[in-house]
Amino acid sequence: MGSFDVYNITVNTPIGLSDYYGLIMSILGDTSPRKTSSNKQFVFLYTGNINRPSSIGMVEKQHNFTVLNMETLDVYFSDLNKTLYYKNITALPLKDRTEKLIKEWEKQRWINHLSKTIK
Repeated sequence: MGSFDVYNITVNTPIGLSDYYGLIMSILGDTSPRKTSSNKQFVFLYTGNINRPSSIGMVEKQHNFTVLNMETLDVYFSDLNKTLYYKNITALPLKDRTEKLIKEWEKQRWINHLSKTIK
């Protein structure tokens, strides 16, 4: 995915905000063990409130973005440089990517809900 060559750190998976703490601490010389995200298949992104975002997205390995505009229902696929209307997506790989994104949004909404109700 990328590297911080000056610091001899290589990143082979997508990274999100939650990963930056470990990266920064490693750059600063901290060698204590950390939870690794090496199995992470993608990073989920959203703009706005998690329950009513204006867009949701994910970035997968190879920097492939899938972004769903929640207002227009247009889905952008970066690797194809193509935007399709959600209901018109029929190709199975693209439909699967879009559904994966929506399911992750549902999961993140549920996690957010639980974090506010279970104390």
